[in-house]
Amino acid sequence: MSSRLGKTMAGVARAAYNTGSLLIDSGMGSDVEKFAMRRGVKLLGVCPEAEVTFPKISNRQPNELTNGHTHFFLIGREDRSLNFTWGDESRMKYDLAQRISKGRVQGMGASGSPPCKMITVIIGDNEAQTMRDIEASMNMKVPIIVVRGTPLTD
Repeated sequence: MSSRLGKTMAGVARAAYNTGSLLIDSGMGSDVEKFAMRRGVKLLGVCPEAEVTFPKISNRQPNELTNGHTHFFLIGREDRSLNFTWGDESRMKYDLAQRISKGRVQGMGASGSPPCKMITVIIGDNEAQTMRDIEASMNMKVPIIVVRGTPLTD
């Protein structure tokens, strides 16, 4: 990881910490994990179960889920009768983020939590996946921040 990318990821984690935000990514190594762990920021990985491997003690695999995530949301069916591939999870990420941003439902004596804003921060190096995330953001009218100096903008 370059020094500039490390500072960017540290800044994203710091902003999430200062605002009490939840970060959502693909569950793969996005380099934000260690900074999120240091700050105690919740990091949710959303990915197609059929496309990932689970961590082992031996050598790291290409599509291996990474530590540093507090939660994973794996899409697909347990019996693998319906397999999702990379790109299929983009819409699910935004649906989850939208539901979370609406806050908790009040009732039965519960105070709930207030709704919050939702933004997309583009830092990715996977151009095809990043374009799907940008398209999903635009369709849902979610503000997009593209970080200068990241692999996509170089």
